[in-house]
Amino acid sequence: MLPIPLGTADFLVHHIHAFTIHVTVLILLKGVLFARSSRLIPDKANLGFRFPCDGPGRGGTCKVSAWDHVFLGLFWMYNAISVVIFHFSWKMQSDVWGTVSDQGIVTHITGGNFAQSSITINGWLRDFLWAQASQVI
Repeated sequence: MLPIPLGTADFLVHHIHAFTIHVTVLILLKGVLFARSSRLIPDKANLGFRFPCDGPGRGGTCKVSAWDHVFLGLFWMYNAISVVIFHFSWKMQSDVWGTVSDQGIVTHITGGNFAQSSITINGWLRDFLWAQASQVI
């Protein structure tokens, strides 16, 4: 069995995976390191795990509580998992899964269009999300 060939589209998507995972980890790490105090709000420990914005009193301190970091980290984790699922599903349908004819020719589910179409956002929307919508409608 041959390995799956990787191209430019895979290179881009793998960098998107790395970016979303790093952003998630950095947000959660910042939430842990600055949960008790920061230079902007030295009395965070007295305010609790979750507190509202202070408004202009401290220069507009929104999204600085520990809960806000957990929530934002979960949002980025959801983004990372969604991109992994989309990438895996389309890559498998395009390059791996399919039917083999009597002559040994593999016909892939999506016609092998991952390498050509996944370089742009429009390709993801048009060729992956809407490609088989007629079967559902």
